[in-house]
Amino acid sequence: SELGITRESFSRALSTLGKSGIRVDGQTIEILDAARLAAVCAPDPLIDGTDGEGFLI
Repeated sequence: SELGITRESFSRALSTLGKSGIRVDGQTIEILDAARLAAVCAPDPLIDGTDGEGFLI
């Protein structure tokens, strides 16, 4: 509830992201391919910046 979405919606989102370079194991979320995940998320340069400082890759 802290994210403002239902558990079911969050679970579906994680399932979708699992195909995009992350692994979910219980309460642990591991980023396996940060570049692929960033490409799928399509960051907006206006919001996220263009220098990539917001990402720890």
